[in-house]
Amino acid sequence: MTDEKTGPAGGRGVVEDLVASGGLDGLFERIDSGEVGLTGADGLLPALLKEALERGLQAELTEHLGYDKGEQAPVARGNARNGTTVKTISSEVGSFEIEVPRDRAGSFTPRLVRKGQRRMDGLDSMIISLYAGGMTVREIRHHLESTLGVELSVGTISRITDAVAGACQVFCVSGLFRGGG
Repeated sequence: MTDEKTGPAGGRGVVEDLVASGGLDGLFERIDSGEVGLTGADGLLPALLKEALERGLQAELTEHLGYDKGEQAPVARGNARNGTTVKTISSEVGSFEIEVPRDRAGSFTPRLVRKGQRRMDGLDSMIISLYAGGMTVREIRHHLESTLGVELSVGTISRITDAVAGACQVFCVSGLFRGGG
């Protein structure tokens, strides 16, 4: 199977190649020994997600400005890179900080991590799933903190679950959703 964007078998093919070559053996040894964790503040997965998001944000800014980082800004455009802003993101693999690039004109609007966004969409889905499974808001908060190292307030979790509960009421009242069999 070939995908135009990711090549043969996508990301899975890359992992299979690394496994076959032994390229992941050292990493797995470090994970097995406890030297490297997968999730949480210092975990491998948040670090990889951070790198991927920052690269994507830089690519978005490059497209917006019309020149690559390190190149001279075209004088005619009148806009240039202007450093970064640190933002903490909570995700299903843990919390981490990213550096969001800025432009001098303030006209750059990132799409990968939207302005004001503090949580990755998968974390909201996880919270909703835990709530639907019968966990209280405080139990969800404790679970996220102890397993993923993600610290969200009870109020934030309540707002997420309330939004879903409100949507369910609209669907049920309007007849768009019929429970049962």
